[in-house]
Amino acid sequence: MNCYYWDRISAVDTGYGSAPPHYDLGTAAPKCIKHWLYVCGKCGEAHHFIRMDHCDTPRKFFCSNCANATDEVMDRFWAWEYYFSYSSPWSDKSTPALDPVEFHGTHPLQVADTQAEAEADISQEQYVVRYPETPTLPSPQCQFADADVEASWNINADCWDATNDNDGHRNRPYLE
Repeated sequence: MNCYYWDRISAVDTGYGSAPPHYDLGTAAPKCIKHWLYVCGKCGEAHHFIRMDHCDTPRKFFCSNCANATDEVMDRFWAWEYYFSYSSPWSDKSTPALDPVEFHGTHPLQVADTQAEAEADISQEQYVVRYPETPTLPSPQCQFADADVEASWNINADCWDATNDNDGHRNRPYLE
C-alpha cells in the first residue's frame, strides 16, 4: 500500500517512486508524512498539505487562513492544472503551496537543512475524523397533543399559502 498522493503522482510520473503511508491508515486515502497535515506556525491549527505554505524568514509553515493573500496560479504540475500561492503573514512574500513546491524539489522535507524542522511541524494526529458521530437529539421536555400540532400548523398556514399554489412553491419553475 502506498500513499494516496504518491499513487496519483506516480501514475503520471513513473520515476516518482513510492512512500509507505503512516497516517489515515485503514481509509481509502492513506497518507505519507509529506502529504499529511502540517501545523500552522501562526494559528497553531493543523491543515492539509495543499492548504499550507512555508516561509523561509521564520522557517515556519502557515495555512491559507493565515496568509495575507491567496492566488490561484494556472500552471500544470503532475496531474493538476493549477495550484495556490500564499502570501506569508511574516514576510508578505508570495510563494507556491507545498504541492507544487514538492514538484520542483524544494519542499522543506526534501531540503536537508529544513528537513528535521519540517518533521517537527507535522501534525501528531494519526487520522482525520471526517464524519463525526451524529449527536443524539434531545428528548422533548413536554408532550404535544395532536391539537397542539394542528394549532401550530394553522398559525403557519397563511405564510405557507402565500408562497405556494396548486403547483407548489412559486420559485419551483425557476429551480427546475
